[in-house]
Amino acid sequence: MADKPSYSDQVREDKEWFESNHDQLLSKYGVCYLAILRGEILGHDRDLGILLQRTWEKYGLCGFFLADLTSTQRPFQDIDNIIEGVW
Repeated sequence: MADKPSYSDQVREDKEWFESNHDQLLSKYGVCYLAILRGEILGHDRDLGILLQRTWEKYGLCGFFLADLTSTQRPFQDIDNIIEGVW
């Protein structure tokens, strides 16, 4: 059985997945924030607070990657620009 990836490895994998699927995600979801875990969209909303509340209510206090489709720049130039949902 394969080891479960560490939280930082999972965030890195989800960031890479988000970046490689950015254009399709933007086309599908429009300008919004996305909660992503293991390449799955847990939720999306234009209001970050609402997205966080709905995601916590549905999935509990889990860690997930929070992606920003509201930015006009290409997403996340470096790790410091990533918003991580860690609860």
